[in-house]
Amino acid sequence: MAIFAAVNSRGAVTLPNAVLEALKLSPGEKVAFSLGKDGRVELRAARLSGRRAIADRAFCDLTEDRAAQRAAASRGLAALRGGIAAPPDSDNAA
Repeated sequence: MAIFAAVNSRGAVTLPNAVLEALKLSPGEKVAFSLGKDGRVELRAARLSGRRAIADRAFCDLTEDRAAQRAAASRGLAALRGGIAAPPDSDNAA
């Protein structure tokens, strides 16, 4: 079964719901493309593990609260670097 989608002016494609459901993708999740020598392109869900998954979730789960956004970003960067998160800004401390 062929499913069609258009490429916009920025080169982006909105994946049809049938594709999102087949890959069990949620907003913010990553996909991986594999290019075949015969011109075919394979699309699959890019499931991350370990520190990279922790960092990716931290960036995707940002809340509307600015302090929570900074803390989540700090945790994500620390996870990527394998280090310890920096303390919160002193101007936001209670």
